[in-house]
Amino acid sequence: MPAKNRASKKPASVAAAKIVQEALRDDVTVSELAEMAQSDPAMALRIVALVNSPAFQLSHPVSDVGRAAAILGLRGLRNIALALMLTDMIPPGEEGQAIMANSLRRALACRAIAVGLGASDRDVYFTTGLFLDAGYLIHANGDLCATARIVRSPAAHRILRERAISWEPHTVVGSKLASDYGLPKETVDAIQHHHDDSPPEHLLARAAWLAERIAAVFEGGDPAELVAVARDAAASIGLEEAVFEAILAELPQSVRDSAQSMECEISTQLEFEQLVHEAQNGLVRLNQQYEELVRILENVISEKDLLAQRLQSANEELEELAMTDALTKLPNKRCLEEFLRHTMARAERDNSVVSLLMIDVDHFKHFNDTYGHAAGDLVLSAVGQALLDNVRAGDMAARFGGEEFTVVLPGTSEEGALLVADRMRQAIEAARVISDKGQLCVTASVGVATMYGVRASSRDELFEVADAAMYQSKAAGRNRVTVSVLAAKPSRRQSRASVALQ
Repeated sequence: MPAKNRASKKPASVAAAKIVQEALRDDVTVSELAEMAQSDPAMALRIVALVNSPAFQLSHPVSDVGRAAAILGLRGLRNIALALMLTDMIPPGEEGQAIMANSLRRALACRAIAVGLGASDRDVYFTTGLFLDAGYLIHANGDLCATARIVRSPAAHRILRERAISWEPHTVVGSKLASDYGLPKETVDAIQHHHDDSPPEHLLARAAWLAERIAAVFEGGDPAELVAVARDAAASIGLEEAVFEAILAELPQSVRDSAQSMECEISTQLEFEQLVHEAQNGLVRLNQQYEELVRILENVISEKDLLAQRLQSANEELEELAMTDALTKLPNKRCLEEFLRHTMARAERDNSVVSLLMIDVDHFKHFNDTYGHAAGDLVLSAVGQALLDNVRAGDMAARFGGEEFTVVLPGTSEEGALLVADRMRQAIEAARVISDKGQLCVTASVGVATMYGVRASSRDELFEVADAAMYQSKAAGRNRVTVSVLAAKPSRRQSRASVALQ
């Protein structure tokens, strides 16, 4: 068709879109959809032309859209409307011609495979095949030139080239588009997996997977090698070799005929023998050079992926450093605040209990003044290790600041918190710190606050009560645990002291 006629052709997208949408209704009838098609003469003519094309291989031609609709049924008519919507998305010019040829090649191959396998609903196979490269229509809308370069490259290399420019694979983009159009899950899965290394399980997906390999024979590379790959793929899904050979021989003419029926211009279609002849005249050598470029590209991508992994690891390490106290290796105050915020929000939602321990090293100033700050650091490290060794899964021990440490105990009552606190107190007391000036004995005073009726906004109150309990432990002689309980109403408090074992 001349370019000027193509430019003046009335798009079928509006009428087709209405049919696609209405076909999803449970109570819609074929006659209703036929009336929608007939309301747009251009749409009706294109449906009739497509139904009579080699793509659908009807035994008798039809002359009007009503008859075509009756033959196709609801799903068939919807699939044709989808096909026309998709073809109307093809951009004009040589770039669009290449995309259209590739799309039709996959659609016709998929339908021919369905015939060879004895599958029903062959129009579903045609539509599925047409959508295999639909992702490129979305890419073309953003960057037509880059899309055209990829589409003109050998099919097996396209996803690799998409990765090289950080594009989402056309398999993913196309499956999303099909899902948006309400296509069945089997079709969406077939589009998403047609480049997989091994054939999928569902018959429709297997046909699409093979159609991709048959279409690849005509799209660059060594034809003999590509035919061997496609033949092995056909055998793996149970397609007879004679059927495979027939599809291969008839596909170029089928693409030309269907493009004419659908009033679409496509790039030149070479027969298989012509492809082989071109290869013998030098294409193999050029393709070998291309393969070398692809290998280089693979190395670049591998290096890029490795750098991305290293960057991710470095970011994770930085994040860990930002959330960890360098001296004690415990989570720092920033990490503690984040953990406590989530803990209290969850406790408020679940109406559960939270306990908080405040731990202060006894006479810490004495260590610094008498033995030096290096010895003080040894003390803090020993306390941090004692807490790490005794913290339970799901709890968090953190350095709060200076010689103060905190332990958050989600879902723990005052009885459980008392046991944990005294175990940690004993672990600190049992620690032996060796400094330049001899062995140091360390103890700590612990305050416990247990809150029932938790509110996410009660964080400050919980710290205040735990801190007060800790000072009660110091006032009572140090190296001991004091527990304070906040009942459902914060004003009701009960306090008791637990004398540490000496």
